[in-house]
Amino acid sequence: MINTLEAKKEGQLFVDMKDFSRKTHKIKEVAMADFMKEYFFKPILDAAKGYADGEGLSEDEMGIRLTNIPGDAIIFSGGMRCLVALARDIHRILRESASELEQRLPPGSGREVMNDVHRRFEERREALKKKRLELIIDIEGGVEDSADAILKIGEEETRLESIYKDELTAAIKHEMEAGLFITYGARAEIIELGHITGYQGPVNVSIGEKINESARGTFRNSMVKAYLEILLSGERERRRQPEIQYPFDVYIHTAYTLRMPPDLEHAFEKLISGRKISNAKALTRLITENYLKDFNKIIDGESFSSLRLIASVTDIYNKGQALSDEALFAYIKESRGEKSFFRKVIERESLNKSITEAFFLPQEEMEFIFSSGPNNTFVEIFYRAGELVFRGFEAEPPRGIYEMLDPEGEFFEAVVEFHLEQWLGEAEKAGTEPL
Repeated sequence: MINTLEAKKEGQLFVDMKDFSRKTHKIKEVAMADFMKEYFFKPILDAAKGYADGEGLSEDEMGIRLTNIPGDAIIFSGGMRCLVALARDIHRILRESASELEQRLPPGSGREVMNDVHRRFEERREALKKKRLELIIDIEGGVEDSADAILKIGEEETRLESIYKDELTAAIKHEMEAGLFITYGARAEIIELGHITGYQGPVNVSIGEKINESARGTFRNSMVKAYLEILLSGERERRRQPEIQYPFDVYIHTAYTLRMPPDLEHAFEKLISGRKISNAKALTRLITENYLKDFNKIIDGESFSSLRLIASVTDIYNKGQALSDEALFAYIKESRGEKSFFRKVIERESLNKSITEAFFLPQEEMEFIFSSGPNNTFVEIFYRAGELVFRGFEAEPPRGIYEMLDPEGEFFEAVVEFHLEQWLGEAEKAGTEPL
């Protein structure tokens, strides 16, 4: 009776390819449907066939099944070991498909567009900076109207920042990327609709909240990516190394906004029209008092929903392979006996100098989970990208998000080369596993 009542659980893999299909509209010599069939659906479905009955490593191992193909995405359900293995295959397939598609697209696509946005912004910013210095010299020389001109320069710089973010967002939306996300939980319900006229065989529909969660995990918020691009551009400029890259494909960012108190908007309009220093000081005091109330609520541990003027929004940009903490720990449980796992929290400054010089690593501390097979073969690295509450799941606690790092990526290879042996030895000595 206990076994009967226990809810069955499984993983859900959702791979979203809509950015790829949007690119195929530019290919005149081949139809979009034919391209998607040849380079996406067919190779992915062929790869999935190999995991239908599991990997054969244990008797109770679950295989996987195709759940749905909603437009330009594919959903698979089943055992975590097989879903993770399929995710690696899909990553390879998408990379090869992207390379093929890039060759057919006109020049100037992809990363070149993004670099052009950065270049034009730097040129315009330098021009404004030069103009500002000239005006400062004019003020020192007693030239009239120079002070007003400097104020206008400030307004122009503000507009430039806004235009820069808009152009970055537009360029990001046209990047050719796809996201993959795996969740784990209660098995999806399969509803049999029976035989419907015009369809061969019975029609089934799978419904489950974990399917919806996996779809949310593939989201690509362009503003989140734009924030990362601005940070990356600043780091390249600071180091004078334009080749520096961000090594991860999953990025989670929290944006904070400070709103003007509604009851002070009239006072602010009066300040703009009157331009009196006394009004500015009074308004500054009132705004400070309002913000201080919200800051005190944060210090007392109250939620952001209770704040009046400070708002917080966290979202994801996923162009890689990610999975929830539930899914990762289910994978660890299924793999026990075949692989060993250990968690490692790494200080950025403790990494080999060649890694910190080659990559932009904004976090001072990073968390990874490593796995390896017998004799330290078949290494896997999972990077903790952060926490996120998905839209539609606000009642749930924040979900930990991990990225499955590409074993052919430069960051993965560098970590394995310079640190893995030492960290494995430390983990074996400690004798602990993350659960």
